[in-house]
Amino acid sequence: MLPDIPKKRERVIYLPLRIKGTVTYVDHKNIYQHHLSPIQVELDEPWDPTSSPQRMIRGSMLEFRKLKKRKKKKGKK
Repeated sequence: MLPDIPKKRERVIYLPLRIKGTVTYVDHKNIYQHHLSPIQVELDEPWDPTSSPQRMIRGSMLEFRKLKKRKKKKGKK
């Protein structure tokens, strides 16, 4: 079973590196062509901080999972 297709501006996690990010582009026409890396994400931190400050990464639906939205806790008065 394939995961849900992420939408632009949704929060996801890049599974191979376990880094969170935001979807910036989805190629819907080629979404099931995994070798074409149809999803582009801007990561919260560089994917290889030792060699490059690069934060953009492309991958397939199999490499990303949507993050669940957290419920806001009400503060105590």
